[in-house]
Amino acid sequence: MALLANAMPAQDVALERVWPSYRDAASFTRLLEYFGGAPNATNRDAIRTQPGKRAGYYWLVRSSSPQSVADCTIKLEIHRDDQTEVQVHTFPYSVRAGSHAVNVGLTGSDWADPAARPIAWQLTLLAPNGAPLVSERSFLWRREP
Repeated sequence: MALLANAMPAQDVALERVWPSYRDAASFTRLLEYFGGAPNATNRDAIRTQPGKRAGYYWLVRSSSPQSVADCTIKLEIHRDDQTEVQVHTFPYSVRAGSHAVNVGLTGSDWADPAARPIAWQLTLLAPNGAPLVSERSFLWRREP
């Protein structure tokens, strides 16, 4: 069954929306935490460069797929005004059947300044074999020849 899910055509997976923004730690606080409950241990709604840190710059990614695709990777490439090289971050991710959102975040020391914004970015969902399934990029993203 998993073999069939991983063999699905790339056009069946879509990025419905990719929305970047800075989020402070309090925006991830769940109601139960105010009453002594533990933070969400599954982090199903957020994957971070530093899992113990919530504040950072996030890309809200809504994907859709008719079936699950396990063992994928989200590759995030960003240009920042304070660095000359493109930063590349990868995150393990499994696409779930249907339409689902996840926050992909650069947190802690990976994005320490709440006022900073990326100059340009590209987010690519990679299949288990490393082949690109789908990508989305900012207006200013361009490839070097």
